[in-house]
Amino acid sequence: MNKTLVKSLLAASLAISTCSLGAYTNKTTLTPRAIGVNLPLEYTIFHEREAARLENRFGANLQIVPFYGQNTCRKELGKYFGVKDSNTVNLTDFNFPAAYHIDDTDKLTTEPKYTAYGADINYYQNLDKLVKGLYFAASLPIARVETDMQLKVEGTNKEHIVNYLKGDTLNANTSKLEYAKIDGKRGETGVADLDLKLGYKILNKERYHFALNIGLTIPTGNETEGKYVFEPIVGNGKHFALGGGLDGRARIWGEEDHNFELNIKADYRYLFQHSGKRTLGYKDKNAGQYHMLSTDAAYDDAFFPVANKTTLNVDITPGSQLDAIAALAYNKGGFTLDLGYNLYFRQEESLKIKDSFNDTAYYYAADNLFTKDDHIDVTAAETPSQFTNGIFGAVGYTFKNWDYPLMVGLGGKYEFASKNNAVEGWQAWIKAGLSF
Repeated sequence: MNKTLVKSLLAASLAISTCSLGAYTNKTTLTPRAIGVNLPLEYTIFHEREAARLENRFGANLQIVPFYGQNTCRKELGKYFGVKDSNTVNLTDFNFPAAYHIDDTDKLTTEPKYTAYGADINYYQNLDKLVKGLYFAASLPIARVETDMQLKVEGTNKEHIVNYLKGDTLNANTSKLEYAKIDGKRGETGVADLDLKLGYKILNKERYHFALNIGLTIPTGNETEGKYVFEPIVGNGKHFALGGGLDGRARIWGEEDHNFELNIKADYRYLFQHSGKRTLGYKDKNAGQYHMLSTDAAYDDAFFPVANKTTLNVDITPGSQLDAIAALAYNKGGFTLDLGYNLYFRQEESLKIKDSFNDTAYYYAADNLFTKDDHIDVTAAETPSQFTNGIFGAVGYTFKNWDYPLMVGLGGKYEFASKNNAVEGWQAWIKAGLSF
């Protein structure tokens, strides 16, 4: 049975993604899946502890899950930030003034790298002593997120372009780039949101249970600042979230000490509006944020990057988010093996400009006036709706006969993105838990 399931999951994964994703290009901002939205990492093996019937105990279960993961399909992610569905940008697209002598040999390529590691702390409290079937759960991930656009520049003006994207001063006639910079690896460390649940087991039998819960996400991470492309975000970007979920388990074969179980779990959250800073695009222009504007109608003096004027405070509303899993678990004595499928969905972001745009006359080429309503592209800074599929597995052992049962385990997953606006990649983890 296990071999059949594994073959089916592998076949499905090959059909889902081959790293030829495409779909989105000429974007300035990407909001990856939040570190703490990760049911495979949280639920594998630990579900056995949550469902355990232990007498004369406080009813608490605690686990710590160190993890590490990286993205794949980096060329496809480069297309998201690139132009014309390519991760290579010809620098003539930047429309620099003629004095900069950019030619067709000058180009840049990006293959963005995303790395996340840390430890997730999960707590589950059985509250049967208060109300039969009631429980409380909390999740607190502590993480380090690192991003690197892995910029490569070629051509006769290589040094000039590298310095420009880093935000260095080019000459007395040009203001340096202040936002949407690309300059090596960036990193952020912090608590990636506190998630709380209060649930009730509507059905709670030996062979099955079904529970519903209400959930609250309290943001504790950082928010976007617009200073760099692909900023590392720990958490969901400072959005409070409210929602609910379900948790079901059914023994489909065997007895208490040796069985197969079907487990399902889903968490829905609505992420509320929060303000942040985003670099907005330039309508109908490739990599428009890097083009030059001027206060000189003749367009031969006082140049500055578009991003310096279009990086604005905005109200960001992500909306709905769903994380769901379905898995088979094989249990024998203290041994547990999990194999399953993970679905993730997040609604397209909605952005609304908060800042008033400076009414100073800005020119794009001679006598071509740049205005907020006609030229600023808000959609370039919105992360489109994301849909991913994942396969995961974990193996663990629980020393059930100990006074305080100890759980140990390890697991991993691979997440397939349906389009290039989500981070596709792998993650691995180890587990240690204690029941008391």
